[in-house]
Amino acid sequence: MHEIFHDDSFELEKSKDYILSIQVSLDGFSFSVVNPNDHNLLVLHSTPLKISHPKFIARRFSEWIESEQILQKDFREINIIYNTSNFTIIPETYYDYDARTALINQLFSVNEESATEENQLNKLNALLLFAVPETLKEEVSAHFENFCFLHPVKILLENIPENDSANKLLLYFNEKTFYAVLFENEKLQLANSFNFSHENDAVFYVLSMLKQLNISGKSTNAFVLGKMEQESTLWKELQKHTAKTEALKSKHSVNFDEAVLGKSTSEYFFLLNRKK
Repeated sequence: MHEIFHDDSFELEKSKDYILSIQVSLDGFSFSVVNPNDHNLLVLHSTPLKISHPKFIARRFSEWIESEQILQKDFREINIIYNTSNFTIIPETYYDYDARTALINQLFSVNEESATEENQLNKLNALLLFAVPETLKEEVSAHFENFCFLHPVKILLENIPENDSANKLLLYFNEKTFYAVLFENEKLQLANSFNFSHENDAVFYVLSMLKQLNISGKSTNAFVLGKMEQESTLWKELQKHTAKTEALKSKHSVNFDEAVLGKSTSEYFFLLNRKK
């Protein structure tokens, strides 16, 4: 367990007044506790793990939950942010609720052991569908009542920068995967995820994406967050091929001591956002 932040004002017995956000991925688990009355961050914890396959997430999640005293309590609201490449965006006009699971199965070759979750994308008049292991959903249901699953791309789309750049590329990096969301003149052109084993692979995928869509990197601003330092090779390469590369700023962040969190702010972006 890595304790990143713990505010002295946190009171365990007042958990029903707080919002709990949990991030789940193959790289491990993390959670935050926020007081919605003053938007203050009270707790931020992280447990790095290496989980080889999504089918093992539920068991590791259950073990992790049982090891955390805070997570045994009831909360006002609970967000489960699940990282998966098995997602797609559907315009509301073409959305058929009854066919959503069949669509996910057809796109990603998942099976009946996966549950299909949906997030509303109000600004796009669309829905984001993604697959969650049924066993994980069962474990979450066994521990919590008032929870909802969120996909990282939904939160990215709630934090699109408002500036004059013609094209905007939002990038979120994990250890060996990244999400890319690309807008051209305010219109969504792409939302996808990519696996990479080396920083050069990630740069190649970004450039190939722009080339395929006939979008110039020099007219595109890249907004980056996650596990990537600004002095890294990857950051410098993105700077070479885009009009500007900068850290993605949150529109709905909570209050915290930046001196304490430091560079963790980008990595735990999704836990430092309030659901709209």
